[in-house]
Amino acid sequence: MSSIACSEVQFVDIKIHQLQTNLGKVFVLGEIATEVFQDNPTIFFQDVKRGRYPKLQSTDPNIMAVTTKLGLQVESRTAGTGISLLTAETVRSLMLDKRKRGLLLPFRIALLKLSSHEATTLMADSNYAQALPVAMDAVKEGQDLFKPQPDLRLFPLFLLGAQANLGMKRCKQCEELLALAAWLLYSEPEHALPLMKAQLNRLYGQLHALMGRDSEALQAFAQDAYQCSLAYGPLDVRTSLAYYNLAKVFQGMNEMDKSLMYCDQVLSIWSPALLELVASRVDQSSQTPAIQQAAPLGELPLQAGQLKEAAGMLKDIRKVRVTSLGDSHASVAEAACVVSLLFICLQDALQADQCLQDAQQILSQQSSAGKLTRMLDAAQAGLKLVSPGL
Repeated sequence: MSSIACSEVQFVDIKIHQLQTNLGKVFVLGEIATEVFQDNPTIFFQDVKRGRYPKLQSTDPNIMAVTTKLGLQVESRTAGTGISLLTAETVRSLMLDKRKRGLLLPFRIALLKLSSHEATTLMADSNYAQALPVAMDAVKEGQDLFKPQPDLRLFPLFLLGAQANLGMKRCKQCEELLALAAWLLYSEPEHALPLMKAQLNRLYGQLHALMGRDSEALQAFAQDAYQCSLAYGPLDVRTSLAYYNLAKVFQGMNEMDKSLMYCDQVLSIWSPALLELVASRVDQSSQTPAIQQAAPLGELPLQAGQLKEAAGMLKDIRKVRVTSLGDSHASVAEAACVVSLLFICLQDALQADQCLQDAQQILSQQSSAGKLTRMLDAAQAGLKLVSPGL
């Protein structure tokens, strides 16, 4: 039996559930009746039927199972008729006709946030083909909601659409959406925050890099780094991606000295941040051994998906060092140590252990571990926390 994806939609003081089914994204009529219109599901069903509002019927056991699990009320039904479902469009029509106009805008904004989150999640998994229609529907809905323009609430939606198009290598469409985002941003300069400028420049940099415009890409990524430095500080992990992007452009231009310089900058940011995080957790566990298994390692100012992207970035920097300096160079061991610490934070013991072993193998050929000694010790202790059996 396949599962049905279910998302909570919260607006005003109401919480309902949107189901992703083979019929599309729908709501259970009974829950809409009780939670939105404070009505009896069976009476509400009859009103919907008399008003000829579009509705769907399903006997899918997966949908019925989710309905039961969530404890949702449904209309009284005879055997075999299934559960009544409503699309968002029908719910909106009912709000208009049943004097619930005050709920319409919050409902639409809640759905917009949900679709934006869905597109972002899909892109974090590199599933751009699925993300593109979701992102573009969000752009269209936002343009309809936030009238008259300009409205800065459209800015993240334009970036969302641009990123999805970029992932599908639709450069023209990406550039058009970035132009709209830039127009919005600079039409209200007093509200143009450094982070917003950084996000815009990052996407422009990625677009230019994809199109082979190296000079323009370097300028955009340099602006990204500058604006991130204003927003977070130059040594914050959230600024490091801008340096990495600069490194990749220089690598593509075969200017490896500059590429390695920016790779070094990325590692110099992540190394102390991860070392402090893992070491503090190790210290904490030594003081209270009983909570070793229960407590999380700690937090970085990034979401789980962003941490996975950071792991890919740091692994790539390690490869760049191997290609440029050789696989037995001490700096390759340093990179492996940093990657190991990040995988410890991600609770990925197998990859953390492999990276740690790689670092130890390289350093066994050196006269001493030098400045990496503390990092190696922290990685070994942190690994025991996330996987005591290793």
